[in-house]
Order: sequence, then C-alpha cells, then structure tokens
Amino acid sequence: MYGWYLRNMYLGNNLCKAGRLVVCGTPVGLGHIDMPSYIFGTQEDHIVPWKGAYCSTQLVRGETQFVLGASGHIAGVINPASKNKRSYWTDGMLGDDPGRYVAKHPPDVMGA
Repeated sequence: MYGWYLRNMYLGNNLCKAGRLVVCGTPVGLGHIDMPSYIFGTQEDHIVPWKGAYCSTQLVRGETQFVLGASGHIAGVINPASKNKRSYWTDGMLGDDPGRYVAKHPPDVMGA
C-alpha cells in the first residue's frame, strides 16, 4: 500500500491528472471535487511550496478561496494576529499565474 501511495501521489502525481488514479475501480481526482474549497499556503513553506498549493486552485471545481500567508508552514499559521507581525494575501484574482496573484494587490496585515 505504501509503495502504491508513493508511486501514485509523488512519482506520478496522478491525483492531479484526470482519469489516471483509480481506487477500487472508481476514478478519483482533484477535478472531481465540486464544492467550496479553501486552500492555504505560506511564502516560506519548505514542505508545500506556496506556488504548488496555489496550483490546486486550478484543479478543483466549485468556489475556491486561496490565502497566502507570510512566513513558513508553522509561523505563518499559528502566530497570533494581535502581534502585527504577519501579513497575508487574500481575495486576489485566481488564474494560472501564482505570481500575478500577489502582484495585483498589497498584503493585508493581520491585526490591523
């Protein structure tokens, strides 16, 4: 099972490709998700680079909100807004270019 998971999720990235991942005879993929989605990434995350997380907005269907937090995968999520140390980007126009998402508007400052 572990080998199957690594082969399909990491090596083949098959969850992102229509019709490539079949589980118990049923095709499974991100394109089948037709419901509201909230996708979060942080600028300095070394586990899930934010541009990769952003690409998920192009794969799911339904209303999608993407938020980009400053800092890494821990500090960008748990730092309290009251400290005014973190910023985030939200409500940008989603499209196929993650760079355009942050370039279109300045970040919001938490706690402001």
